[in-house]
Amino acid sequence: MELRRAGDEQIEGGILQRRSFRIRHHAAGAWNQVPDLKTADDTSVFRALLAQLPQLLPYVTSFATIGIIWLNHHALFHDVERVEHGTLTLNLLLLLVVSFIPYPTAVLGRYGPVRSSAVLYGIVLTLLGIAYTLLWRHIVRRKLSALRHGAQELPARTRRNLIGALGYPIGTAISFASPKTALLIYFALAMFYFLPERRRRIAGKDLADELQRTGRAS
Repeated sequence: MELRRAGDEQIEGGILQRRSFRIRHHAAGAWNQVPDLKTADDTSVFRALLAQLPQLLPYVTSFATIGIIWLNHHALFHDVERVEHGTLTLNLLLLLVVSFIPYPTAVLGRYGPVRSSAVLYGIVLTLLGIAYTLLWRHIVRRKLSALRHGAQELPARTRRNLIGALGYPIGTAISFASPKTALLIYFALAMFYFLPERRRRIAGKDLADELQRTGRAS
């Protein structure tokens, strides 16, 4: 992916995309804990694996969250026509928060959804939402994206981004009273952002219609 500066100078971008793969790998290792059993009969192994299932949820949530950031970041800069120093600085801030996600994931995986671990996890996800929103607002305010020409696309994407920016703090507040409920909220937000944007669905439909028209014409 290329990021374009003012003056048509081109630079190679995609730092977050390359680093996020390594971060996802570390997030996977954060949960990769084999049960420590003194006796290895089938019943004890089955019970130990069953007991570890709740630890799988934070791993899946973290993996999905980092993957979603990767996808959204790629889509975000696909529409960017030029970047500024502030754009790169906020991009690095986002990378800083993303790179920290494996730590609260490891805490949740080891100690389960207790209050402290769930609050820590929620704080990091809240910072993630803030960092992404700051980057998005900077691009919108400085009119760096081609979406500024779209009367409907820009507000729609802004509303979509705000769901996480508001949802993660709400989940963090709930984690003080119900850590397991908060963890489900984080998971639900990750699944929500896996849904394709309306703009992408429309673009895919338009492409299919164009291919059909081309086939009929030929």
